[in-house]
Formats: sequence, C-alpha cells, structure tokens
Amino acid sequence: MNELKRKEEYENCIGILTKQLDVLSKITAAQSLVREAVCRKNWIDFHVLQESMNSLSAEVEVLEKRRLSIFADEADEDDMGARVSGPIFGFSSVPSFYTYVMRFSNEDRAKLTETYRHLRVEVAKVQCESNALTSYINDMQVFVQGIIVETYPTRSGKLYRKNGTIRRNDMRSMVVNAQG
Repeated sequence: MNELKRKEEYENCIGILTKQLDVLSKITAAQSLVREAVCRKNWIDFHVLQESMNSLSAEVEVLEKRRLSIFADEADEDDMGARVSGPIFGFSSVPSFYTYVMRFSNEDRAKLTETYRHLRVEVAKVQCESNALTSYINDMQVFVQGIIVETYPTRSGKLYRKNGTIRRNDMRSMVVNAQG
C-alpha cells in the first residue's frame, strides 16, 4: 500500500511539473510574438498578447501552488507516518524539492529531478526574456516622452486659443446666469 501511495505521489508530481513545462512553452511562444509586435509597433496585437500571457501566468501560478501543497502535505508526516508539528530546529516544515524526491526510487527520482531542472531553466529563460522586453519598452517610453518634451516644451497639458495664447481654466472665465 505504501508503494502504491508513493507511485501516486510520483505521478501527481511529474504531472504537475510536465503541465508547468507545457504552459511555459506557451509563454515562450507568446513572448516571441509580443517581441515582434513591439518591434513592429503593433500595439493592438501587443495588448491582446499581453492578456494571453497574463492568463498563462495565472495558470502557472495555480500549478505552482498545487506543487507546493504536495510538499506541505508530505511535510506534515515523517517517514514513519507520525505527525510532525511545525518547523524543526528553525527549518521550515515544508521540504525542498530535493528533500521531497529522496523518498522515491532512483529511477523516479532521476526523472523528477531532470524534469524539475528543465523547468527551472525554462523559468530562467522566460524571466530573462520578460526583463529584457520590459526594459526595452520602458526605454522606448522614456525616449518618446523626451522627444515630445523637446518638440513641444511649453505644451505640458496646457490648452491654447486660436491665436496661440494660453487658455486659462480658472473661475474668472465662468459666466453665471443671473436670471433666476
């Protein structure tokens, strides 16, 4: 029975890791489309793709919470089945991934570890691409704002009349209807 439970735990964990990898590959594909949309200055596609990426990120977050909940569930029991209460010697009661996989056979442990490492590499790639794209967009925004300020230095939100003088929006320009 204990072996059956371990096999079920393994299948559950490898399933979650595999799903996370699938979603990350979708995010990677969406990021390349976002990069193309930004480079072509196609902001309509950019906003649609950004919404798609946000939903994919939410999906990854749900899967990550499920994966961490497996660790938390397993941290509540030690190998003998006894309940463990809270942190021990200042360490968290939730084990790391590598502590968690020690309970499995060598073959299962190797497969889980390989999948987990691949997942971490993909996460690093996605984060790197995301940071580079965000940096590029922020730099372009500052650049365009600088051009607008240089081109129209006195504009800064002011309204002008037909003859070119600044129109002031203050109380003196209000007309009150005295008929009442």
